[in-house]
Amino acid sequence: EIASNHRDDMKVTNFLKREIKVDEHGYHLEMDPRYAESLIHRCGLDSSKGAPTPMPKSCQRDPGDLLDKSGQNNFRGGAGVAQYMAEHRPDMAFATKEVLRDGSAPGAGSVSRLKRIGRFIMTNPRAILDFEWSDLGTTLAANVDADWAGDPKTRCSTSGGVVRLGSSSLKHWTTTQPAPSL
Repeated sequence: EIASNHRDDMKVTNFLKREIKVDEHGYHLEMDPRYAESLIHRCGLDSSKGAPTPMPKSCQRDPGDLLDKSGQNNFRGGAGVAQYMAEHRPDMAFATKEVLRDGSAPGAGSVSRLKRIGRFIMTNPRAILDFEWSDLGTTLAANVDADWAGDPKTRCSTSGGVVRLGSSSLKHWTTTQPAPSL
C-alpha cells in the first residue's frame, strides 16, 4: 500500500505502515504511531509512568515462572510488535533482542522486561530517522562492538553495529553470539 499527498512543500508517502516525508532537508522516516499505542496497550500500561531507558542497567535474564497459554500468546504478540518497531528504532533494538530470547518459554521476568520497553515507548513514542541531503561519497563506514560474555548466565556475547553512508545510517543490528566466550 503506497499513498501520497503533499503538505506545505513536503511530499508524504505511506509505505508498509511507515510515513516517509521528503522536504528540502532530506528524507524523514517514522513508524506508524499505532504500533507504540498497541505495545503500550498489550503491556497493560495505559495509565503507567514512563521509563527513561528500554532496559535497566543491570538486567538479569531470568524468565521466572512459566506463563499460562494465554499469557504466552499475549507476551509473544507484544514482543512481535516490539520486534517490528525495533527495525527502525535503534534505541530499543538491544532490549527487544533480549526479550525475544525468551519467546519459546516466556515467564514473569520476560513480561517485566517487555513492560520496561513499553514504559520507554511511553516516554519516547516517536523516533524519526532523518536522511539529510548530503554528498554521500563512495565510502561505507561500519562501527561495531561486542560485550564479550556479557550474559553472566550463558556467558554469550552480544555484538552490534551500524553501517553508514555519509552521515546517514543505513542499517543497525544487535545479535547474541551463538558460542560462549571462554
